[in-house]
Amino acid sequence: MSDLTNAYAYLRVSSDGQALYGNGLNWQRWAIEEYADRNKIYIEKFYKDEWVSWSSASRKWLDELLKDLKKANKNKNNPKIKYVIVDDIDRIARDMRIWLDKTEEIKSTWATIISLKQSLEDTPEWRLYAGMTMLNKQYERENNWRRVRSRQEQRMKDWYWCFQVPVWYKTVKAPNWWWRIAVPDEPNFTKVSQWLKLLANWTLPTQKALI
Repeated sequence: MSDLTNAYAYLRVSSDGQALYGNGLNWQRWAIEEYADRNKIYIEKFYKDEWVSWSSASRKWLDELLKDLKKANKNKNNPKIKYVIVDDIDRIARDMRIWLDKTEEIKSTWATIISLKQSLEDTPEWRLYAGMTMLNKQYERENNWRRVRSRQEQRMKDWYWCFQVPVWYKTVKAPNWWWRIAVPDEPNFTKVSQWLKLLANWTLPTQKALI
């Protein structure tokens, strides 16, 4: 391994669909491994965050990567891990504030970020491009959420329930239709109803009495 440059790789997906299909974890890993082979880079470790929202600052494995980087790169003149490789800069974050915080933490360990989809340069022009890219990605995600929320609100006005049903309900297929409807899940529904009525009257029995 002495003739190779050491690196960490970071993978992230924010949904089940991304984890299994499309530009998912396996695809990201394959692309990074192929790049590393061509450029004589040895990936010491892969860090992957699954089902982590673009807006979440809490990234278990990205935080673990940063912690390991700080341990490995204590010597500024001889950092053991030279690169942190991602397939796209938005894997780190799609929120401008989070992205700036995390990338600055990586740079503070004297490691360089490599993105397979962008050529990253430490120039004013590139920083302007990166900032505009992050702001655009953040806008797209927030706008998508706004559209989803608007559709949910409209469907609720049309008497559709767009969220997970309460634990004392269950969903069944509607007769002669393709959609599903929520119906009471007995005996849980009756037990919860009794408990709520007693709570409203401040006459709570023992737990055993409700079983």
